[in-house]
Amino acid sequence: SMVGDTVKVEMVSSESTQSPDVTIGGTLATVSGEGTTWTAVRALTADDTEGAITLSIDYLDLAGNAGAQTTAATDGSVVTFDKTPPVFTAVTSVSNNTYDPSLSMVGDTVTVTMAASEITQAPAVTIGGTIETVTGSGTTWTAVRTLTADDTEGAVTLSIDYLDLAGNAGAQATAATDGSVVTFDKTAPVITAVTVVS
Repeated sequence: SMVGDTVKVEMVSSESTQSPDVTIGGTLATVSGEGTTWTAVRALTADDTEGAITLSIDYLDLAGNAGAQTTAATDGSVVTFDKTPPVFTAVTSVSNNTYDPSLSMVGDTVTVTMAASEITQAPAVTIGGTIETVTGSGTTWTAVRTLTADDTEGAVTLSIDYLDLAGNAGAQATAATDGSVVTFDKTAPVITAVTVVS
Protein backbone atom coordinates (compact mmCIF):
# COMPACT_ATOMS: atom_id res chain seq x y z
CA SER A 1 0.00 0.00 0.00
CA MET A 2 1.01 3.62 -0.50
CA VAL A 3 -0.19 7.00 0.77
CA GLY A 4 -3.91 7.37 0.04
CA ASP A 5 -4.61 3.64 -0.18
CA THR A 6 -7.32 2.26 2.10
CA VAL A 7 -6.70 -0.77 4.29
CA LYS A 8 -9.80 -2.87 4.97
CA VAL A 9 -10.10 -5.43 7.74
CA GLU A 10 -13.06 -7.84 7.68
CA MET A 11 -13.99 -9.63 10.91
CA VAL A 12 -16.35 -12.50 11.68
CA SER A 13 -17.00 -13.52 15.30
CA SER A 14 -18.39 -16.69 16.83
CA GLU A 15 -21.33 -14.74 18.31
CA SER A 16 -22.85 -11.29 18.05
CA THR A 17 -20.60 -8.55 19.42
CA GLN A 18 -20.75 -4.89 20.19
CA SER A 19 -18.96 -2.66 17.65
CA PRO A 20 -15.25 -3.52 17.97
CA ASP A 21 -12.43 -1.00 18.44
CA VAL A 22 -10.03 -1.53 15.55
CA THR A 23 -6.69 0.19 15.07
CA ILE A 24 -4.89 -0.05 11.75
CA GLY A 25 -1.32 1.22 11.78
CA GLY A 26 -1.85 2.54 15.30
CA THR A 27 -4.82 4.74 14.39
CA LEU A 28 -8.47 4.03 15.16
CA ALA A 29 -10.32 2.88 12.04
CA THR A 30 -13.90 3.48 10.94
CA VAL A 31 -15.99 0.40 11.75
CA SER A 32 -19.30 -0.69 10.22
CA GLY A 33 -21.39 -3.84 10.43
CA GLU A 34 -23.50 -5.66 12.97
CA GLY A 35 -23.98 -8.98 14.73
CA THR A 36 -21.11 -11.30 13.86
CA THR A 37 -19.76 -9.46 10.80
CA TRP A 38 -17.78 -6.21 10.98
CA THR A 39 -15.57 -4.20 8.60
CA ALA A 40 -12.94 -1.59 9.51
CA VAL A 41 -11.35 0.81 7.03
CA ARG A 42 -8.59 3.40 7.23
CA ALA A 43 -6.81 5.51 4.60
CA LEU A 44 -3.03 5.57 4.95
CA THR A 45 -1.23 8.91 5.22
CA ALA A 46 2.33 10.21 4.90
CA ASP A 47 2.49 10.18 8.70
CA ASP A 48 2.22 6.38 8.84
CA THR A 49 5.29 4.23 9.40
CA GLU A 50 6.62 2.16 6.50
CA GLY A 51 6.59 -1.62 6.77
CA ALA A 52 4.03 -4.19 7.89
CA ILE A 53 0.87 -2.39 9.02
CA THR A 54 -0.01 -3.19 12.62
CA LEU A 55 -3.49 -4.29 13.60
CA SER A 56 -5.40 -4.61 16.84
CA ILE A 57 -9.03 -5.58 17.42
CA ASP A 58 -10.69 -5.26 20.83
CA TYR A 59 -14.28 -6.47 21.22
CA LEU A 60 -17.03 -7.37 23.68
CA ASP A 61 -19.98 -9.69 23.26
CA LEU A 62 -23.48 -8.36 23.95
CA ALA A 63 -23.22 -9.34 27.64
CA GLY A 64 -19.91 -7.43 28.01
CA ASN A 65 -17.48 -10.36 27.98
CA ALA A 66 -14.17 -9.33 26.41
CA GLY A 67 -12.74 -11.40 23.58
CA ALA A 68 -8.98 -11.92 23.34
CA GLN A 69 -7.35 -9.01 21.53
CA THR A 70 -6.59 -9.89 17.92
CA THR A 71 -3.35 -8.50 16.43
CA ALA A 72 -3.03 -10.49 13.19
CA ALA A 73 -5.20 -11.79 10.37
CA THR A 74 -6.30 -15.40 10.81
CA ASP A 75 -5.39 -16.12 7.16
CA GLY A 76 -1.83 -14.80 7.62
CA SER A 77 -2.32 -11.86 5.28
CA VAL A 78 -0.18 -8.77 5.91
CA VAL A 79 -0.31 -5.36 4.22
CA THR A 80 3.03 -3.59 3.77
CA PHE A 81 3.08 0.23 3.61
CA ASP A 82 5.58 1.88 1.25
CA LYS A 83 5.71 5.66 0.93
CA THR A 84 9.20 5.95 -0.57
CA PRO A 85 9.38 6.61 -4.31
CA PRO A 86 11.85 4.47 -6.26
CA VAL A 87 14.99 5.98 -7.79
CA PHE A 88 16.90 4.86 -10.84
CA THR A 89 20.40 4.83 -9.36
CA ALA A 90 22.11 4.01 -12.65
CA VAL A 91 21.05 4.83 -16.22
CA THR A 92 23.38 4.38 -19.18
CA SER A 93 22.87 5.03 -22.87
CA VAL A 94 25.13 3.55 -25.56
CA SER A 95 25.06 2.89 -29.28
CA ASN A 96 26.31 -0.17 -31.12
CA ASN A 97 28.02 2.14 -33.65
CA THR A 98 31.14 0.45 -35.04
CA TYR A 99 33.36 3.47 -34.50
CA ASP A 100 32.11 5.18 -31.32
CA PRO A 101 29.44 4.11 -28.76
CA SER A 102 28.49 7.77 -28.22
CA LEU A 103 27.61 8.20 -31.92
CA SER A 104 24.90 6.61 -34.03
CA MET A 105 23.65 6.58 -37.58
CA VAL A 106 20.63 5.11 -39.35
CA GLY A 107 20.37 1.42 -38.46
CA ASP A 108 22.39 1.70 -35.24
CA THR A 109 20.81 0.50 -31.99
CA VAL A 110 20.67 2.60 -28.85
CA THR A 111 20.53 0.60 -25.61
CA VAL A 112 19.41 2.18 -22.35
CA THR A 113 20.16 0.16 -19.20
CA MET A 114 18.55 1.07 -15.88
CA ALA A 115 19.09 -0.03 -12.28
CA ALA A 116 16.60 0.94 -9.56
CA SER A 117 16.89 1.38 -5.79
CA GLU A 118 14.05 -1.12 -5.27
CA ILE A 119 11.91 -3.51 -7.31
CA THR A 120 9.82 -1.58 -9.83
CA GLN A 121 7.08 -2.27 -12.30
CA ALA A 122 8.28 -2.26 -15.94
CA PRO A 123 9.21 1.36 -16.76
CA ALA A 124 7.87 3.31 -19.74
CA VAL A 125 10.97 4.27 -21.76
CA THR A 126 11.10 6.70 -24.67
CA ILE A 127 14.25 6.82 -26.80
CA GLY A 128 14.37 9.57 -29.43
CA GLY A 129 10.68 10.32 -28.87
CA THR A 130 9.47 6.75 -29.45
CA ILE A 131 8.20 4.43 -26.70
CA GLU A 132 10.23 1.25 -26.63
CA THR A 133 9.73 -2.31 -25.43
CA VAL A 134 11.42 -2.90 -22.11
CA THR A 135 12.91 -6.18 -20.90
CA GLY A 136 14.12 -7.13 -17.46
CA SER A 137 12.63 -7.54 -14.01
CA GLY A 138 13.07 -6.54 -10.40
CA THR A 139 15.60 -3.72 -10.23
CA THR A 140 17.27 -4.09 -13.65
CA TRP A 141 15.68 -3.05 -16.97
CA THR A 142 16.83 -2.56 -20.58
CA ALA A 143 15.26 -0.74 -23.52
CA VAL A 144 16.58 -0.95 -27.10
CA ARG A 145 15.75 1.12 -30.17
CA THR A 146 17.02 1.04 -33.75
CA LEU A 147 17.33 4.55 -35.20
CA THR A 148 15.77 5.36 -38.58
CA ALA A 149 15.98 8.10 -41.20
CA ASP A 150 12.86 9.63 -39.61
CA ASP A 151 14.73 10.41 -36.38
CA THR A 152 16.02 13.90 -35.63
CA GLU A 153 19.75 14.51 -35.70
CA GLY A 154 21.56 15.49 -32.51
CA ALA A 155 21.49 14.15 -28.98
CA VAL A 156 19.08 11.20 -28.75
CA THR A 157 16.44 12.17 -26.18
CA LEU A 158 15.52 9.88 -23.32
CA SER A 159 12.69 9.71 -20.81
CA ILE A 160 11.94 7.05 -18.22
CA ASP A 161 8.76 6.92 -16.13
CA TYR A 162 8.42 4.26 -13.45
CA LEU A 163 6.51 3.04 -10.38
CA ASP A 164 7.46 0.78 -7.51
CA LEU A 165 5.27 -2.22 -6.68
CA ALA A 166 3.12 -0.13 -4.32
CA GLY A 167 2.50 2.45 -7.06
CA ASN A 168 4.83 5.22 -5.84
CA ALA A 169 6.11 7.19 -8.84
CA GLY A 170 9.81 7.85 -9.22
CA ALA A 171 11.01 11.17 -10.63
CA GLN A 172 11.13 11.03 -14.43
CA ALA A 173 14.66 10.35 -15.67
CA THR A 174 15.66 12.28 -18.80
CA ALA A 175 19.41 11.71 -18.82
CA ALA A 176 21.95 9.00 -18.13
CA THR A 177 23.38 9.08 -14.61
CA ASP A 178 26.91 8.62 -15.95
CA GLY A 179 26.60 11.58 -18.34
CA SER A 180 26.55 9.34 -21.42
CA VAL A 181 24.81 10.83 -24.47
CA VAL A 182 24.31 9.24 -27.87
CA THR A 183 24.43 11.69 -30.79
CA PHE A 184 22.53 10.74 -33.96
CA ASP A 185 24.01 11.72 -37.33
CA LYS A 186 22.19 10.73 -40.52
CA THR A 187 23.94 13.16 -42.86
CA ALA A 188 26.52 11.62 -45.15
CA PRO A 189 29.77 13.56 -45.43
CA VAL A 190 30.52 15.44 -48.63
CA ILE A 191 33.96 16.31 -49.94
CA THR A 192 33.74 20.03 -50.61
CA ALA A 193 37.18 20.60 -52.10
CA VAL A 194 39.63 18.44 -53.98
CA THR A 195 42.94 19.81 -55.12
CA VAL A 196 45.34 17.96 -57.36
CA VAL A 197 48.81 19.31 -57.82
CA SER A 198 51.79 18.10 -59.74
